[in-house]
Amino acid sequence: MSLRLLLCALTLLLGARAFAQDGLTSMPQNPDGVDVYLVTVEVGEEIYTRWGHTGLRVVDKSQNMDVFYNWGMFDFNEPGFFVKYLSGIQIYFLAISEFSERIRYYRDYEQRSMWEEKLQLTHAQKVALLAALIEGGRPENRRYPYHNFYNNCSTKVRDALDLAFGGRLKAKYAASLTPRTFRWFVHDALRTEPLADLGLEVIMNDEIDDLLTPWQEMFLPRRMREELKELGAVDDAGAPRGDEKLLAPSVTVIDLPPPHDAFFSKFGLAWLLFGLPTGLALAFYGLGAKQKALRALAPRLLGVSCLTLGVWSAFAGTLMLAAWLGSGQTVLHHNANLLLFWPLDWLFVGTGFRLLFKGNKTSRAFGFGRLLIQAHAGVAVAYVVAGLTGLVHQYTGAVAANFVPMLAAFQGLLFRYAYSKTA
Repeated sequence: MSLRLLLCALTLLLGARAFAQDGLTSMPQNPDGVDVYLVTVEVGEEIYTRWGHTGLRVVDKSQNMDVFYNWGMFDFNEPGFFVKYLSGIQIYFLAISEFSERIRYYRDYEQRSMWEEKLQLTHAQKVALLAALIEGGRPENRRYPYHNFYNNCSTKVRDALDLAFGGRLKAKYAASLTPRTFRWFVHDALRTEPLADLGLEVIMNDEIDDLLTPWQEMFLPRRMREELKELGAVDDAGAPRGDEKLLAPSVTVIDLPPPHDAFFSKFGLAWLLFGLPTGLALAFYGLGAKQKALRALAPRLLGVSCLTLGVWSAFAGTLMLAAWLGSGQTVLHHNANLLLFWPLDWLFVGTGFRLLFKGNKTSRAFGFGRLLIQAHAGVAVAYVVAGLTGLVHQYTGAVAANFVPMLAAFQGLLFRYAYSKTA
């Protein structure tokens, strides 16, 4: 864990308490004197910040109140926190803090840009929104079961605004489909984290492959802000209020450069980590007929391939199976990629160590290993056919196009040179 991440965690845990406020406890005498702002925070460098963040700023000058409603908080001291976390149940809560403290936090610790836009609401709309904030801010209502796509900081703001508009927001944005999926957004969010992007590409199932409505896309703070900036202000009957927009012109609160994308894409990284050792082993075995020194290196390169691809396949398979059986996150259940990555592949890791350190001296017939590779080959064909024909709803095309050739070459070499009876 980096020093900056540690400071961020401490600030989250301690700062929320040090600057905690009650916020609105009852309807203000003059609701029209209260200003509410949509606050959007840019994505950050750390992986947990890659989705961005959002909340509502509430300013009531008559009460000397300037607070930030933040639904993105969690507490390590929550009873059973780690058990719930490992089982896929994450409890988040609403924290209300001084807005100036939030500015310092995002500027000095996480180093992320921030924008705000004032919500231009009618009296009735503002009363409905403030009532939702009062109700949600009661101690017994602040905790909620977090879900990255369906119940997060952004959807909480979206739902509060929809309540203020009498359900018209959802009716407008849930009526059509976009060309994007949750899988697309995961990849877009993790451009700076190719290894995490690769892992989620493999372990998440078909629940993230349906086309989304604009309403669903508002799980992402950036998308909600983009949609609301185009939305015109309406009266209490839903009729446009001239050319007025729902959001007033944007104000930049913090202006910092966004993080840079990673040099490698997720599959570029996969070919570098897993494909390169296999390709070199294949080349060295081929050159070995004339260059005995190169052929002598080939088993050790195959050992490296066993360790990289074997650990990846075994770990991914074990994780997918464990998540299916033990996690409450349904997005990790019944994953078609279990046809490609098996928990039994830990066997290849042991073979990899032997090849890496002893080379051809350990080459011998290994009946179970040969049988495992043959089973892999047959199931891999079924995996590809199922993806091409639509027998599985899950999008497996990218994983198949990249990992099936790698695994085929690796397992073919292993079959021929480590498990062959004639080796």
